[in-house]
This record gives sequence, C-alpha cells and structure tokens, in this order.
Amino acid sequence: MRIFPWLNRFPVGLFAMPVGLLALAGAWRRAAGFGWALALPVASAFAWTGVGLLAVLLLLYGAKCLRHPHTLVAEFNHPLVGSIMALVPLSLLLCTIYFGVPGHVGWLLFTLLALTLQGVIAVRIVAMLTTPSLPVGAVTPALYVPPVGGGLVGGMAFSALGYPGWAALLFGMGLVSWALLEVRVLNRLFEGDMPEGLRPSIGLELAPASVATLAAGTIWPLLPGDVLIVGLGIAAGPIVAVMARYKWWWGGAVFHRILVVFFSVGGTRRGRH
Repeated sequence: MRIFPWLNRFPVGLFAMPVGLLALAGAWRRAAGFGWALALPVASAFAWTGVGLLAVLLLLYGAKCLRHPHTLVAEFNHPLVGSIMALVPLSLLLCTIYFGVPGHVGWLLFTLLALTLQGVIAVRIVAMLTTPSLPVGAVTPALYVPPVGGGLVGGMAFSALGYPGWAALLFGMGLVSWALLEVRVLNRLFEGDMPEGLRPSIGLELAPASVATLAAGTIWPLLPGDVLIVGLGIAAGPIVAVMARYKWWWGGAVFHRILVVFFSVGGTRRGRH
C-alpha cells in the first residue's frame, strides 16, 4: 500500500496560500502605524500561520520531487504550471521581508537561495517566450510571477536586509520584465475569451503595478503618498479594461485584492504624513 497516493497530483498552486497570508501579515504590520492595538498581534498570527503552512507544503512538495521527478520535470516545462512554481521561492522571499534581520548572514544566504530558485524558473519562462514553442493559448498573466515577482519582491527582500543598491537593481529588472510581458499578455486578453480553467489567472494582471508600487515605497521610503496613488491608478487601468468584458471577474481576483490592501495601507499612511 502506497503512502500518499495523491502525492504526484499535489498542486504547486497551493503555495499561493502562504504567499497571501504573509502578504496580509505585512499589511497588518503596516497598519500598526495608525495606532491600532490589534494590528501587531493579527500580523503575527497571519505570519506564523503562513510559515507553518509553508513548512507543511514544502515537506509535501519535497516528497513529490523525490518520489515523482518525472512529474516535476513535466510541470517545470509547462508554461502555466511552470510559472506558478515560482510561488515557492516567492513565499520564501516574503519570509525574508517579514522576519529578515538587516546584516544577518543567514538571512542573506536564505534570500540568495530563494532568488536562485526564482531565477531558474524565470529563465525557463523567458526562454519559452522568446521561441515559437509557447502556444498562444498559454499566454496568461501567470507568466508575470517568475520574472516580475522575483525582481520586485526580491528587491523588497534585499531592502529589508539593508542592501538598497541590490534592491534597486532587482526592482529595475522586475520593471523591465513587466514591460516586456505586458504588451503580449494584454494582446492575448483582448483577443477573445480565455478558457474557463485559465480565467482566474486574469486577477494577476493587476499584480505587477501593485507590487511595483509597494516595492518602490519600501525601497525608497521617502516617496510621497501621491506617487503610490499614481501606482494604484496604473494598476487599475489594465484590469478595468479587461474585466469590463466579463461578469464573473470579482470572484476570480482575490490575489490582487490582497496586494492592493498591502500597499494601499502604506500609501495612505505616507499621504497623511
């Protein structure tokens, strides 16, 4: 009798849960600046729940990699699933942002490991995009996760560790990746209806501008709040244009709502100061 017969079907998309919990933890920690007494306890609860869930998922996914390497290779080479795999190192980078200690060698090595994993996935996705091997139907906003997410969230991680120069470098790489992908993804979204199974990924269309705004405010904390509001406007433009074609969009965009909350709290706080 096999243990965990479902292990080969373990979906890497489950790592979106610790990503969301850690993002919410960051939002609540920022809300502490408003003097909310419960902000820090709620932030800690979200953060440690996210870390606990992340640990369980890493154990299960590691077991899947060891027992079903062929499945792992197939997923890595798939344009959609391969992109979602970047949620694994992305969740690790969020741990650095929340728990990281400036100048700590251990946290630096941890972050470099996460960025290496993110880079391997991003290089694969970029290679697929620059060759005819990528089917038109596989072009979705999920492609943003490895190169754009890695650059922007990685920049915030380096900023949390006290390396502003490297943070700015990764921020720039994330912006360039976003610019290169944006035209192709938007063209695909405007061409026609996406398959039903891919439609939830449309919520990720708002993520690059949202995360870029948050990253800019984190790396350069003296930016005025109005700059962050401009970022929110940039984020809203494409998603409103695309979602105007659909009636079901509100249920499929949970991820971008979390991101909006994460950076809007910081932007509002700056605006008041």
